[in-house]
Amino acid sequence: MSGLYLGIARTDITPPLGSRLFGYNDSTFADGVHDRLHATAMYFASGEVKTILINVTVCEMQTALSDRIRAKVAEA
Repeated sequence: MSGLYLGIARTDITPPLGSRLFGYNDSTFADGVHDRLHATAMYFASGEVKTILINVTVCEMQTALSDRIRAKVAEA
């Protein structure tokens, strides 16, 4: 493969209404959406070099979830 190849994908990951709100007490739930949340992936390839960059609009991600995502990407 010669040249630079780029692939981009984006998906909406906004939780459903009624979900708990991050940073508030346990009895505060979403009753509307101010800004939607997204996950965006960008894939770059040039020759033998291949890289993927993932951006997710979340406040916090547990290490176990991050490890599962990394494992799935490595398998693919």
